[in-house]
Amino acid sequence: MNSLELICIIVAGIIGILTVVALIMRIVLIAKYYKLNKKEGTTGITAREATRKFLDENSMEDVKVEKVGFFRMLFFGNHYSVAKKTVFLRKNIIDKSSLTAVGVGLQKVGLAMQHKNKEKGFMVRYVFQILSFFSPIIFYLIVVAGIVIDILVGFTGAISFTGIIIALAYYLVVFFCLLFTIKVESKANKQSISMIENSDILSAEDVADLKKLLNTYVIIYILDFTISILKMIYQVLKIASKFSKSN
Repeated sequence: MNSLELICIIVAGIIGILTVVALIMRIVLIAKYYKLNKKEGTTGITAREATRKFLDENSMEDVKVEKVGFFRMLFFGNHYSVAKKTVFLRKNIIDKSSLTAVGVGLQKVGLAMQHKNKEKGFMVRYVFQILSFFSPIIFYLIVVAGIVIDILVGFTGAISFTGIIIALAYYLVVFFCLLFTIKVESKANKQSISMIENSDILSAEDVADLKKLLNTYVIIYILDFTISILKMIYQVLKIASKFSKSN
């Protein structure tokens, strides 16, 4: 075993540990999400009403608020759609006045505000989201094409090389998507909290609970970002290790 192979094993181990930590944080997030979804806000305003109120107050009357359909829920969950200029909320929160419901709705208002202002970080993140959504499909299409070409030309090894390059390209896309996601989502969190604090729809205690919920989302994004970097490093080390063996 050479030094590069040892480093590969160490990096793989760190990836495994962080993956477990990320899983635990997702469990914590789910627990907080459902706990605060049972806690009613002080004024009884629903997510739909609060979202509509702050969209209108920020001159976004053209942005709609709708219940997310099955397909969108499967792939996106609660989200703001740039293409449809619509805040989509799950059926279990859209007409509820819980802290989760109101907090999530207003966080999406923050995203809509960034879209309205055509903020560079938001628009770049949107492009990378599209690429990261389709990149796995593109990855498999290119791998299949590589296999066909490999067969036709007599197994030159192009398939292995192509697979590694595409894997690196995929992690690069995910890397940039997560990088801008952290920035955009963090700003949307601050915008939503600011809107709540400057109104009377929730108490100070409720706002503190919401901050913890929204911050947990950001922690998970940071963990995913770190894992993505390490996976890219791991792929590079694998290539370097193979190269050193061949020489």
